[in-house]
Amino acid sequence: MRVRTEARRQAIIAVAGELFLKAGYGATSMAQIAVEVGGSKATLYGYFPTKAELFSAFVAETGASIFRELELLDLAGLDLAAALGRLGLAYLRLMLSPRAIGVHRVVIAEAGRFPELGQLFFENGRRHTVDRVARMLSALADAHERPALASSDAVSHFRGLIEAGLYERRLLGAEVDLSADIEASVRSAVACFLSGCG
Repeated sequence: MRVRTEARRQAIIAVAGELFLKAGYGATSMAQIAVEVGGSKATLYGYFPTKAELFSAFVAETGASIFRELELLDLAGLDLAAALGRLGLAYLRLMLSPRAIGVHRVVIAEAGRFPELGQLFFENGRRHTVDRVARMLSALADAHERPALASSDAVSHFRGLIEAGLYERRLLGAEVDLSADIEASVRSAVACFLSGCG
């Protein structure tokens, strides 16, 4: 029996991820992944018993890598508007990153045929981001004595305002280069958010 290694597991996730992004979840088979990885299906199934588990691992790994910058974001010492602006910029840049957009497109394209993908994506990727934004808004609420910022509605509204317009355009491929619009969009979103939070 072959010994499982973390390096081999990561190699499988990387290869499977590229296939998922290129061909979609439904069109990618475990047999194809095994061929691309250069091993047997038995070895592949030893690491990941189902394609859904492999996709979950890919989403989790992708989320961990692209959202690391958000985890390291330091807002200490900034006034509230500046802190929200920095958080909004980091969040939007991550949401607009090619990798994040690619995974979102796969999930949207396949969710009708594979309803479990949406749940897998949310639980293994998106939820971590939402939770991080919620923790940061809660810390800002405490630091600036603005309890309304810590509500679950505030988290949803903040994310919605930050994503408004630009995320949809990138997701749909309507515009590829949105860099000139990002800062202005975030400033406008923060002003609207602060106005709504009283």
